[in-house]
Amino acid sequence: MSCSCNNLANTCYAEPSEMEFVRNFEFIEVDAKNWRQLYICMICKQVWSVEHEEIMNKFPRRAFKLKDKTEFFTHGYQEVIETLKISEKGGLSDKECLQKGCSNKALLNCYLCAKHY
Repeated sequence: MSCSCNNLANTCYAEPSEMEFVRNFEFIEVDAKNWRQLYICMICKQVWSVEHEEIMNKFPRRAFKLKDKTEFFTHGYQEVIETLKISEKGGLSDKECLQKGCSNKALLNCYLCAKHY
């Protein structure tokens, strides 16, 4: 039996669905405050943090490879989410974000930066 953990990026989407993504994973614990669940792949022992939010059913959930279980509460989620958004949008524009008080560069072909998009 094999898994696809090695083929997945450090930050990716839990596709085709959250349940399918974690089917070979063992549930470890939940971070209810941040709507994330900690899993470990039963095949390769890769540790994953997967977004889990009932109200997000229409949005794909992100999954994050972690170095170990202790990183679950300390991983820089916001930074890697912003990096993923920048990559998905093809980079940054030369314009500033339109969010009041924000001087970050807007995403390419967008009005908002990665933090506010």
